[in-house]
Amino acid sequence: MANIRIVIVDDSAVVRRILREVLAPDPTMEIVGIAGDGETALSRIEQTTPDAVTLDVELPGKSGLETLRDIRKRWRKLP
Repeated sequence: MANIRIVIVDDSAVVRRILREVLAPDPTMEIVGIAGDGETALSRIEQTTPDAVTLDVELPGKSGLETLRDIRKRWRKLP
């Protein structure tokens, strides 16, 4: 069975680390990308084709909600 590929998006390094520590031990999960802002998140999604994204609402530059709108336009079914 294939792993669930995840991109973590949060401007807080602490939150990114905690999410990695929580998800990494699960053998069914694979963290394929990490981003600290919306533009980088879109780039990581393009590069890694994840199965899911964790997305903070408040991000520097493009907000999480603006990033979510862009995700929905380009990857309609990406949770």
